[in-house]
Amino acid sequence: MTDTEGAAPAAESPHGTAVPDSLLAWLTARTDAELAELLRLRPDLAVPPPANLAVLAARAEQRASVLRVADDLNVLELTVIGVLSLERGAEVGVRREVLAEALAGRAPVKAVDRALKALRARALVWGTQVLRVVATANDAVSWRVDRPQEPMSAAQVIAGLATVTDAERRLLETLATSSPIGRTRDAAPGTPPDRPVQRLLSLGLLTWVDEQTVELPHQVGQALRGETITDPMALTPPPIRTNKQKIADVNAVAAGEALELIRHCEDLIAALGDQPAPTLKAGGLGVRETRRLAKAAGVDENRVGLIVELLSGAGLIASGAPDPAPAADTGDDYWAPTVAADAWLNTGTAQRWYTLAHGWLEMPRRPWVIGLRDPNDKAIAALSEEVRASGAPATANSCSSCSVSSRRGRARPPPSSPRWSRGGARAGPAGSVLGPSSTPSPRRPRSA
Repeated sequence: MTDTEGAAPAAESPHGTAVPDSLLAWLTARTDAELAELLRLRPDLAVPPPANLAVLAARAEQRASVLRVADDLNVLELTVIGVLSLERGAEVGVRREVLAEALAGRAPVKAVDRALKALRARALVWGTQVLRVVATANDAVSWRVDRPQEPMSAAQVIAGLATVTDAERRLLETLATSSPIGRTRDAAPGTPPDRPVQRLLSLGLLTWVDEQTVELPHQVGQALRGETITDPMALTPPPIRTNKQKIADVNAVAAGEALELIRHCEDLIAALGDQPAPTLKAGGLGVRETRRLAKAAGVDENRVGLIVELLSGAGLIASGAPDPAPAADTGDDYWAPTVAADAWLNTGTAQRWYTLAHGWLEMPRRPWVIGLRDPNDKAIAALSEEVRASGAPATANSCSSCSVSSRRGRARPPPSSPRWSRGGARAGPAGSVLGPSSTPSPRRPRSA
């Protein structure tokens, strides 16, 4: 990629320092090693291979690509993007000192330098003393950088939500699953205090923007979506607390959990082999079938949702036409064990555990949303398309890395650091990123 036609030269910023006035101009000055690193960090930019740097720059500024790479940014890196966008960094250069002033007392200088280095490497920010930001990057920041008030604590959010009516909760859930900004006449001064919007404003569960606009605070949205409640304005990693445990106890508990998961998987494979579960018209597993499987395997319904996602991701169950057909076959698809399930059941315990654990790290699914309501107020079904999340594998690996980095004999509670380190991704309860990454054929496919 050597064609630099259309690259604009460095221009004088309003602050008197030269800065390339386009991403293309900045990319033109990068070394081969820097461009190779960009493609490593953003592999989607290389598919298909760009004909020249102009094509590469255009792809790097596309919203879909920017949001994809933003899933791996931490809270500080996203906040840098937010500050630069607030200072119109997509249009004009922003002095490094302006950024430093905005983050003063909240993040160490060296941490900000590391954040800028990471953003430059991903072609989201360019410049050194004067900085520019890709215009679409601010779409990845899901909170207001210029927050007008102090955040609520997790305890305050939970206590507040416990007092709301069903109608008020539905209003909040609508904002939590769509845009956090809502337009309403009930935000105007003088509105009766018993109206839902006014009550939610008084509880701090909504923030007043103007006479016709309210906003859902970031932490309230996290709570409603079942996510870990964190403060996006905290620009340093959360402290990690550990409890010392005996190595023998850790090994025993870990082995017990692994064996129990394998047993539950075996029981669900057997239940689906005896009676395959009809696939919903919209895809997924119905509530009635989930309850049947829970009873057959002796586990609760939440556990069933998690395990069937894991089995599907490992290729041990799939939706299709099983053979032999169920007794009351309707000709529709069913969830049933695959041929791979037979092989899995005949392998050793260690290999079975490896298959499940490896699948957990690779599956683009978020099973913690199963049972929650979608924007159409319908329950999200296990194995449905609504559970898919492309950033889930990175979250799973982040959770695992956080746990593995502990010293031997040191146990951690479900970590909040993955939520900080992957601030652009919607993370649910730690350790629950499970689900399918492929759709193999059911066991013994029915002949035509």
